[in-house]
Amino acid sequence: MTKINYLIISLLLSGLLLTSCKNNNEKADAYGNFEATETTISAETNGKVIWLNLEEGQQLTKGEVVAQIDTIALDLKRNNLKAAKGVIYAKSKGVLSQIDVIKAQKATAQKNKTRLENLIADKLASQKQLDDVNGQIDAYNNQIESIRSQN
Repeated sequence: MTKINYLIISLLLSGLLLTSCKNNNEKADAYGNFEATETTISAETNGKVIWLNLEEGQQLTKGEVVAQIDTIALDLKRNNLKAAKGVIYAKSKGVLSQIDVIKAQKATAQKNKTRLENLIADKLASQKQLDDVNGQIDAYNNQIESIRSQN
């Protein structure tokens, strides 16, 4: 090729470059969409985040600790539950001691029943007295079952 051909080609390329790179603030000549993958990371419990050691785009592994949640509310709730458990345990002991008292009263009523049966056999007591003692024994049995169900 000759020098003139190189000169013409150089001028054409220079003119093309100068006209294609102008900045005239018109609308864009190309459009596109950027897609990103969003991942929601949630905690196993509720609470206020105290610290967060995480950068956008950082790769995480399963089980890695990246944040700390304030656990004071959970600790207070646990302590309240422990205290309530202690109260229930103490009440349970009281309820079970009531059963022991009623069992002792029932044993006395059983002895009275045996005595009355012997007296009735000798015709020295009435059937009403025996019925009253049987009623007391049934009442004691009902009280024991009621206390067990409360416990």
